[in-house]
Amino acid sequence: MTSYQPRLTKNFFQELCSGKTNGREPILQVMNCRYTANEKDIRLRLNDGTYTYASILIPGDYARNINIIELEKRKSIIKILEYIVNKIDREGYEKVLITIKKFSILNHNCDKVIGKPIPFVYKIIPVDETQSKEGKQSNQIKNVFDTELPNIVSRSVASVMNGAQTKNDEITLIKDIHSFCENWKIIGKVTSKSDIVKFDENCLFKFVITDNEGSSIQLISFGALALKFYKTIILNNSYFVKGKKKNISRKTNKYNPTDHDYEIKITSDVVIKEMEKEVELPKEIYSKFNRLLLSEVQTVKEAIVDIVVIVIDIDPIANYINNSSKKKKRIMTVTDESNIIMEIFFWDNFSDVFDDSCKGKVVQFQRLRKTTFRGVKRLTFCYGTQYIMNPEIQITEKLLKLLDKKPNVSEEFLNNLFDEVKTLYFIDSLQSRGFLADGQEFTFFGKIINIRKVYALSCPSIDCRNDIIKKKKDLYFCNKCDKEYKDYVYKFKISLLINDGTKKKTILINNNIGEVLFEKTLEELITMDKENNQEYLDLINNICNNYYIFKVKTNIHECQELNNYFCCYFLQKIQPNFINNSFLHNIVNMIENT
Repeated sequence: MTSYQPRLTKNFFQELCSGKTNGREPILQVMNCRYTANEKDIRLRLNDGTYTYASILIPGDYARNINIIELEKRKSIIKILEYIVNKIDREGYEKVLITIKKFSILNHNCDKVIGKPIPFVYKIIPVDETQSKEGKQSNQIKNVFDTELPNIVSRSVASVMNGAQTKNDEITLIKDIHSFCENWKIIGKVTSKSDIVKFDENCLFKFVITDNEGSSIQLISFGALALKFYKTIILNNSYFVKGKKKNISRKTNKYNPTDHDYEIKITSDVVIKEMEKEVELPKEIYSKFNRLLLSEVQTVKEAIVDIVVIVIDIDPIANYINNSSKKKKRIMTVTDESNIIMEIFFWDNFSDVFDDSCKGKVVQFQRLRKTTFRGVKRLTFCYGTQYIMNPEIQITEKLLKLLDKKPNVSEEFLNNLFDEVKTLYFIDSLQSRGFLADGQEFTFFGKIINIRKVYALSCPSIDCRNDIIKKKKDLYFCNKCDKEYKDYVYKFKISLLINDGTKKKTILINNNIGEVLFEKTLEELITMDKENNQEYLDLINNICNNYYIFKVKTNIHECQELNNYFCCYFLQKIQPNFINNSFLHNIVNMIENT
């Protein structure tokens, strides 16, 4: 016998914000609930069968003796008997806060989500200046599902055409923007642009404008204005912006990448117009610049770094799929006078900042983010990063001469590694004596003897990606999921036979390290294997008999199928001219004699 399941009050949140509920006592389902920062009030996300809404509060006096874990876990259904509705007005958006004073539980144990609800959000409709104050209050907010994107209020400014200005309309320098500016106008180029950041039922968008003196300021918008400007503001385009004193506020250091003390909050009466004439930026970065060599980047603790490098190569834009999300990705390979080679990653809307024309040019980067992925240090172009192509600084000419030397692994880089290098015999001896544990890292130098495997079939589940077995015709089985699938996906699973002069050993290489080894994506390798097998075999043969530096990490659990116990997370090919190094020369002789 099925338990009684009350019918939810559909479209309640939409009707509430439109003033059409008339004191109705809605029946809603609990999706999530948690304590607020004061650990007394309870914040809820409720479901009306059509939408979910999270700006709902049960204050401390009424929250006593409520088991929030049971409410959320069992997806309980409640009836709200008494509640208060308040409108919270913030610059750029308005939200409705529902405070529950009394409710009853109709069904303790629903266990499943009713309907297919989507988050309920607002959009701000610009207010016409001819409306009265009463009219502004009643027409300021409108539901996202009832309207198209609003057109931002825009007035023509006769004095600003093609970058020209008159005495009646003086342009404010960005460095002079402060909280006492009654009316201000700025002109500049968009040097950084964020993605849409979502929170609760709202969203925000930020971008940075830099003027011809090199000063920068952040502009931030919320709600529908954020959605509008995210589409219309184009990186590296020039804009005229006009606003008032109320739009200027003190910056939040944590989220503001500029050196300015203030930021601009965009409201519906702010004028933003694209300029026909491009704003010329200075050939040097105006704000504080602390350059690091790439060799220093690998060792410093700072997460944000400034560098000057020369571009060796840049990959075409590729699609990257991870945890059901799809992103655009581009990788730039750079070096400097320290002869260290590093990669700079460009994601999504930053992927088209550079193209093939940047090869062989010097670039000055400020505020790159340093990250570590599987032990490999890399840099990411992020919101707030600034750059100048071929900057007029002394080091530029020196870097341009580096390409003639075809830089690879430097002597300094090798010398720094020698203290870390271990032999495969030494690592095996640790294993045989039981001294090897998961997570230990080793560096060794060796020669690739054979490539036994390149890719494998894997489970199509995003949370799994385990090897999959063909059970019978058109049916595949995953041991980890204990489930049968009709389809599969490919993954890198490279098995290399390595000789370091003391022992031959098989190691595994996965994911992005496979792209480094083959200099091709997995999709390109699979296509080559199926369409031109000889070209595929030639590629593998060309990699064999080359010398590499390998950095590996023990992973006994995942590697036990190959009677192995470590995976490679970093490799670097050694060019023949470095084999003359006395240390490497001795290892090469050992390898060639085994």
